[in-house]
Amino acid sequence: AGDDGKEAVGLVNVAVTRTLGGLDVEPAVFSPNRDGRLDRVTFSFELAAPAAVRVRILRDGVWVATPFAGPLPLGFQRIEWDGSKRVGRLRDGAYEVRIEASDAVATASVGGMFDADSTPPRVSILPGTLLRLQVSEPALLTLLVNGRSLKHAASEAGEVTIPWDGTARRIRVVAWDASGNKSVPVRRPPAK
Repeated sequence: AGDDGKEAVGLVNVAVTRTLGGLDVEPAVFSPNRDGRLDRVTFSFELAAPAAVRVRILRDGVWVATPFAGPLPLGFQRIEWDGSKRVGRLRDGAYEVRIEASDAVATASVGGMFDADSTPPRVSILPGTLLRLQVSEPALLTLLVNGRSLKHAASEAGEVTIPWDGTARRIRVVAWDASGNKSVPVRRPPAK
């Protein structure tokens, strides 16, 4: 009620739909470079009724691609995307997937985040008596040192010291990042 004692009443129509269930995005980081490792990202969701569905990919709120648009039946849905788009390659970075499902009542939407990373890590062997490497990003390092295999997880970019007793005469290193990208192998002494 206002100061004058009068009440204002308004009606608003509200449509409620429970057609679209939650969204799962796997993997959180994918690498659409067609090397056979984590080349696709999968969007999984549930439909409680048949619906017209549109799956859109956005970067910073700007439309990038539409991996799917069309009718789907009720039940569990799984849409895969290989990073393809109409023009150009997908750039590395953070993306949003937005899924919209329209039924006879309303349109519902859910969203999720994922990253694209097609850039391989870089690794180099640093000079000196210790077994030290330089990596461009967090990576799993696979090494062959004096004929012996070992692995080491580098949790961040920068210099990494690998525990090793003795002199490392022959070294071969490959770095693998979280999206399955593989560095160029590095050797000491260099390959002839």
